[in-house]
Amino acid sequence: MVNFQRAATLHGILFHQFPGPIRTLLENKYIFEPFWKALREHDSSNRWEESFASSKKAALGAIVDGDTAKVLGIVFDRLYVLRNQLVHGGATWNSRVNRAQLKDGTAIMMAITPIIFSLMLDHPELDLGEIMYPVI
Repeated sequence: MVNFQRAATLHGILFHQFPGPIRTLLENKYIFEPFWKALREHDSSNRWEESFASSKKAALGAIVDGDTAKVLGIVFDRLYVLRNQLVHGGATWNSRVNRAQLKDGTAIMMAITPIIFSLMLDHPELDLGEIMYPVI
């Protein structure tokens, strides 16, 4: 069974330490992958907007329900898009693009990463899915 104290710490980080930054990340269309997919594909149907509204509603519901895992998953999806922007060109060194969400995302990751690593180390029996880049 997962260490409840560490799980409660994750909950506290998401819901008490960073509620504003998390809400800001969840409401930012520029770190929502379907927005960029629609832009790349010249899709003017506005389906991404429906998806974005649905995602925000699901996130709000998860926040209201105190569903740490679901909120964390949605936040990680947004941070992954931000990471891709940094690594693949959407932001450049010392620019002003993406700085607010980068600052928030960095603070959130710095707070939760040690907790997640501790949970993983304390529970090697957990099935965390397929290893995508195994040692060969």
